[in-house]
Amino acid sequence: MRGDFISKILNISLIFAGVGFLFVTSAFGVDVGLGYLLGVVWSALNLWGMTKLVSTVFSEHKNSKTVALALMLKFPVIYGGGFLMLYFGKLDVIGVLVGFSIPLVIAVLKSGGKVLTVQGIIPDGTKSAKTNRHSVPDTAS
Repeated sequence: MRGDFISKILNISLIFAGVGFLFVTSAFGVDVGLGYLLGVVWSALNLWGMTKLVSTVFSEHKNSKTVALALMLKFPVIYGGGFLMLYFGKLDVIGVLVGFSIPLVIAVLKSGGKVLTVQGIIPDGTKSAKTNRHSVPDTAS
C-alpha cells in the first residue's frame, strides 16, 4: 500500500467522524456520540502509527533506536489510552467500537472501488478517446 492511500483513508475517516458525530449525537445521545468520535480518532491514530512504524522498519536508512522508540511509544500510548478511555470515561462501548471500525470500512470500500476501476467495471472518471457503445450520444445542441 502506498502512503497516499493511507492518508486518504485517514482524511476521509476524520471527515466522516466529524459529520457522523453530529448525527450519532442527535440520534443516540452525547455519550454514544463521544464514544463514536473518540473511536474513530483512536483507530485513525492507530492506523497512522502503524503506517509510520512499517515505513520506518522497511526504510533503507532504518535506525534500530527509532524502531524501538516507535514500538515503545505506539503500543502503550495508543492501547493504554484506549483502555483508559473505556475504563474511566463515561463513553458507550458500542459507540467506540462502531467508531473504531469506520477507517476499516473506508479502507475496504476504497480498495473495492480501486479494484472495480482497474478492471474496468466502473469508469475512472477520465475521458478516453474511445466512445462507449452503450452510451447515449448528446444530441441536444
